[in-house]
Amino acid sequence: MVREFKEKPDTTTAKKYPLESGEYYWNSGIFMWRAETILDALRDREPDMMRRLDAIEEAWDGQNRDAVFEREFAAIRPISIDFAVMEHAKDVAVIEAPFQWDDLGGWQSLGSAGGKR
Repeated sequence: MVREFKEKPDTTTAKKYPLESGEYYWNSGIFMWRAETILDALRDREPDMMRRLDAIEEAWDGQNRDAVFEREFAAIRPISIDFAVMEHAKDVAVIEAPFQWDDLGGWQSLGSAGGKR
């Protein structure tokens, strides 16, 4: 189990987390959960967001779907799942994965992942 999830700590805090100790892991941003679990967490931590998502769901098969989606989605406070849920979660586990990870955040990453042509 994870003792604490800390998203983007400041430099002073990050220096207190020696990765080489084996007690700390870098967050790759890959999460797995049951839909019910994350929805419950969002209802608890981000109730306004969930009210808006519920409104979108209710309108999804109706005539006003696009208008409701545009209005409600635009009104959701922008916050990452890391800050909204993960920093507060008590039941988190880490699974070490036997592969390299690159989020392909730029053209240089893409080139290194697929080779150059």
